[in-house]
Amino acid sequence: MADIIDLFGSLKWANPIIWPNCGKSEPPDNLKRDGMLAFADGVNWNPGQGKGFYYWDTVTSAWVKFGEGGGGDMLKAVYDTNDNNVVDNAEKVSGSYFRIQQVDNDLWITANAYYDGTDWQRIDTSRFSFGIQVQGYNNIPGESIQGINFWRAVPGSNPIGDFGEYGGWEAVQLWTAYKDAVLGGYGLEIDGHGTFPYGRFVHLTYNSEEWTGIITNLFADMSGRDDSNEPSWFIGRKGDEFVIMRMPSGSGSLVKKLRIDANGNTFIYPLTEEPADSAMQDGELVFFVDLNAAALKGKYRYSSSQIWTFTVATMY
Repeated sequence: MADIIDLFGSLKWANPIIWPNCGKSEPPDNLKRDGMLAFADGVNWNPGQGKGFYYWDTVTSAWVKFGEGGGGDMLKAVYDTNDNNVVDNAEKVSGSYFRIQQVDNDLWITANAYYDGTDWQRIDTSRFSFGIQVQGYNNIPGESIQGINFWRAVPGSNPIGDFGEYGGWEAVQLWTAYKDAVLGGYGLEIDGHGTFPYGRFVHLTYNSEEWTGIITNLFADMSGRDDSNEPSWFIGRKGDEFVIMRMPSGSGSLVKKLRIDANGNTFIYPLTEEPADSAMQDGELVFFVDLNAAALKGKYRYSSSQIWTFTVATMY
């Protein structure tokens, strides 16, 4: 054995292969080279993780365990020597806000977030965090199928919270293995190739009621609109009724123009001012209420001779 050691010493370890001391001692510093392999018996010499093969990492100036002699998961032995389901040192890349990790057999690509083996952590707690999760093993949280998921977490203290809760990983968009798409926000905006104001499909709770429908010139959360110089419209389900509503330009609120209740009754809300002749067609029916003469309420028919004909005494 001494002769072998002298031989390797004479070669100055120009191309190191393995330290031939049967695991009983650490190679001296002057012989250590990046990638050098050595066996530790865990008793006479223990680099930190017991018996096994190690390689020398000049970047960290440390012995990194390669794996237990005799088999096991080679990928984990090479890339996850501390067995925390995170590629070694992935959480320690200095100056980087991006990570690629395998977490519980799922692939994660993250910005401003990483998994430390126990919890998800923000790198900068003052910024949003985002993650793309590709699942071929686990199911989407709350679902019974795998998928590709796009998550976000709001700024806040560490660790990042549970899936689906505010402060945790919230769904931005999910694509299931059935090819279904699920949006996690209030709605979907359609800009019409730059057509302004924009149109949106929304589903949300607003003023303690569920709203599902199509809106134009309104924000998805109904908190404002794109252009106050344009009118706004909502068409869809509001609570347990179907409505068509309009908000005039300038200021104001959504006003019902048509309503169908749960029993199928249809209510067409009357005009408050006479429409221009150019807007009417021969034989068209309208409801009209003169605000200055509330008793004058009924159904009228318009003729091409520009005469309004009263046809019904009352509407209700």
